[in-house]
Amino acid sequence: MLIRLRYGGWVGEVINSAGQIASGPGAWTLIGRELCFEFGLQTATTLGFPRDCRLHLDVDDDAIRRARAALLEILECACFVLDTAEAASPAESLPRGSSGHVSTTS
Repeated sequence: MLIRLRYGGWVGEVINSAGQIASGPGAWTLIGRELCFEFGLQTATTLGFPRDCRLHLDVDDDAIRRARAALLEILECACFVLDTAEAASPAESLPRGSSGHVSTTS
């Protein structure tokens, strides 16, 4: 799965391993090492993913921090829960225009 931001139109896209492209998720959460995307019906069908797509990130804490920062930067959709070991202020945690709950653990 590849997630990219098309800078010309500010539209998030997801690309599956077959190269099919669909619009990005409607919402996402990152709790520990579990990353969840909520895809619309058309996106899930196009990509062959479940609408509630859950991924376990088998990476170290530094990679989780980088993934967290990248997701916050590129996804313009709602972030409902962001709970990682990253010590960050809630003000920096949610993308502009988003709402949701943010908690951090140390």
